[in-house]
Amino acid sequence: MKRMKMAAFAACFFTALSLSAQNAAEGGGAPDKTGVIAAIGVFDYISAGLGFNKNTLFRNGAVLTGYNYGAIAEYKPPRELHLRAYGNLYGGLIGLYLGASAILATDFEDVSGGAAPEIGLGLHGFSVLYRYNFYFYKPEKFNCHEIALQIYPIFR
Repeated sequence: MKRMKMAAFAACFFTALSLSAQNAAEGGGAPDKTGVIAAIGVFDYISAGLGFNKNTLFRNGAVLTGYNYGAIAEYKPPRELHLRAYGNLYGGLIGLYLGASAILATDFEDVSGGAAPEIGLGLHGFSVLYRYNFYFYKPEKFNCHEIALQIYPIFR
């Protein structure tokens, strides 16, 4: 099962690399991008999500810096739904991501809200990040560690 998870993660990673290279070649990455974001989360489970993202880049000579924010709904089988609002700051075409998100999680029996600091690496058009979800109610019921691959925007 772990090999299958890693293979799925690697396939998504290389797809994101090719999409990112295409986006960077088209316009240099300077214009704002708004659209649909796709995410895959892994740790001791696999989750998938779709949401809306606003990405703003600033060019300072050869260096790109920027921020993005949005909302995403993530589904973790068999019965867990996460709703997340997030914001990130990052630097460079390949750069460090620092951010935070507010999360609402449910397994359709209990509901818990919380906050999650995020850190990761981004390449224009996608990011790989680690977040730790701090839940205010029943933290033992919902997964707290998360590694996510986010591809954005996939549609504009």
